[in-house]
Amino acid sequence: PEQINRIGYETVKELTGGRFRFIVATHVDKDHIHNHIILNSIDQNSDKKFMWDYKAEHNLRMVSDRLSKIAGAKIIEN
Repeated sequence: PEQINRIGYETVKELTGGRFRFIVATHVDKDHIHNHIILNSIDQNSDKKFMWDYKAEHNLRMVSDRLSKIAGAKIIEN
């Protein structure tokens, strides 16, 4: 679980450039370990809002998959 949590942490850090506060909660209640991410959508330095759109979702998946592959973690295919 610690490795999966770290992947989630590094994913959000890279996706947001570290400008937004967030929490990564790692769950083991299913057949697969997974993260839930809570993101404060307001930039802590400029008060600009994080815009969640198709591009952000695509980038999240790409970063997460890349970091998961490096760590040897299973990548969910959906």
